[in-house]
Amino acid sequence: MKGRSWPIGQGELNWAADQQRFWGELRGFVATYSSHYEFNVLLADGIQISLSGDLQTADKASIAVRLTARDSSDRWILETVDLNLLGQELAGTGCFSTKAVPLLQLQLEAGQLDLDVVQKLLPAGLLPQGPTAEGESPAAQFTEDTELPLLLAVALSARQLSWSGTTASGARLLIGAVPDCALIEDAASY
Repeated sequence: MKGRSWPIGQGELNWAADQQRFWGELRGFVATYSSHYEFNVLLADGIQISLSGDLQTADKASIAVRLTARDSSDRWILETVDLNLLGQELAGTGCFSTKAVPLLQLQLEAGQLDLDVVQKLLPAGLLPQGPTAEGESPAAQFTEDTELPLLLAVALSARQLSWSGTTASGARLLIGAVPDCALIEDAASY
């Protein structure tokens, strides 16, 4: 099949498809960010999606994501997740389910991570303001005041974590419940 295009606002979606694959790219603007996404969907023997994309401001600050997901009967398995959040690089795996309430579970790792940078990108209330005491590893807590369209269970490990002037080595941070994609559970139990 010959590729097609579809104008969307100030951007454009280009795609092509055959019997086993659907692929393309989307370029445009999201708020003050220019954006570019490439996708590839394999339909044979179950569905697998590969996505890479980035948002970039006028001053070149960028947020990039790359992931590969495959459909498992009750959820999407995120086989690879690579994030670059304003220069903070994280990588890992996870899963996403919509059995009752949308639930995103991630196990992410970073070498050096500055949470002050990452926190600017997150909804208010998702992380506490900083470590509870000097020298302690930060402990994040998911609060009911955080308005998100889904539940989170994120474990973030960093060899070196800096936050609010405090540095911790071998830090582990939890947001919401402990992620466990081996479990097939209803999101309502979180």
